[in-house]
Amino acid sequence: MQRRAAVDRARAALDMAQKDFARADELHKRHVISRQEWETAENRVRVLAHEANAAEFALRVAAFETAQARAALSQLQSPDAGESRPLRILAPVDGYVLSIYEENARNIAAGAAIMEVGDPRDLEAEIELLSSDAVAVAPGAAVAIEQWGGDTPLRGRVSLVERGGFTKVSALGVEEQRVKVRVDFLDTPPTGRELGDRYRVEARIVTWHGEDVLQVPSGALFRRGGDWMAYAVKDRKARLGKVEIAHHSGTAAEVVSGLSQGDVVIVYPPDSVADGVAVAVAHRSPGE
Repeated sequence: MQRRAAVDRARAALDMAQKDFARADELHKRHVISRQEWETAENRVRVLAHEANAAEFALRVAAFETAQARAALSQLQSPDAGESRPLRILAPVDGYVLSIYEENARNIAAGAAIMEVGDPRDLEAEIELLSSDAVAVAPGAAVAIEQWGGDTPLRGRVSLVERGGFTKVSALGVEEQRVKVRVDFLDTPPTGRELGDRYRVEARIVTWHGEDVLQVPSGALFRRGGDWMAYAVKDRKARLGKVEIAHHSGTAAEVVSGLSQGDVVIVYPPDSVADGVAVAVAHRSPGE
């Protein structure tokens, strides 16, 4: 009864969220609400749909466990092997056999795992992050799933950031504290490019985004004391200046002050470069 009530609550919440999203979709088309409000309503539908599926799965598992307990009880009531009947074991979910734990005929304890069954069409990605990076990730964050075997990244969304970390030794032999982040797929792989259980993927998780952000390559920045500095090319001379930055992705940084749009900067300046030294621009990328 408790599992059934949980399913009913989850379905009712999903139905309400779908109606709210339908209204939000109409308002967004008329430019009454912002894109962020529309995405919030859409994300709520996805989250509640996931919770409804989880509740229905828990209900099926509970029914399976009840049948399993009844089967074990019937064996206890008729312990004589001559009177026992073959026990029919049904998987609690539809899917495929992913792993087989018991391949030989032998006696096993009630409740022992004999195989693993799953549905490859209902996958989630498990991403390992350094704990220092995981603190910036929030449920609902957008994810680009890459290196999965297809030509284009798949869209995903963070569903859970686990609260417990674990220690893992890196390829360099360094102990690292890592955290598992679970990601729901928003895109389905194209036909003929299907993902399976325990396949390897890489992911880019959006922890912050902004509009009209002025960026500078990380290679142009260096520390002097407690300040970030950069060489800008002005009148064919290198001009050293203090740069205030905000968000940093590792490859580029958001510029708050110190540089302007269109400025040419020196990337990885050698020791021979100093303030006022004459320089020549060897290459300029399109749009500079």
